[in-house]
Amino acid sequence: MKDFEGKVELLLQKFHNSRPDFESQIGEWRNEYRKAIIAVNLQENPVIKDFCSKLFDEIEGINYRLQNERLLKEDVRERLLDKRSLFEEFLYCFVGAQKKIASIEHEIEKNL
Repeated sequence: MKDFEGKVELLLQKFHNSRPDFESQIGEWRNEYRKAIIAVNLQENPVIKDFCSKLFDEIEGINYRLQNERLLKEDVRERLLDKRSLFEEFLYCFVGAQKKIASIEHEIEKNL
């Protein structure tokens, strides 16, 4: 995080006079980066890790049912799809956070 903040400060100095609008972009990156770091750190919590593992198992079970139970009623199929979507959205908060960190770090490096 310190390395990130140092690079952000370098960018601010580099573009301070030539691109004042860039400061708001850097502020956005900073906020998104901090949120993503929190999500990644939260993912390391044993309780969250266990919960995520259970959600992955649930998604596998739902996928199995959707593929192998051809005679599911439409309302049951819809509930399963909704449930899977909700689980995937929650899990993406963590996967997306890792991708967000990499993306922001890439943008910072590109502009240095």
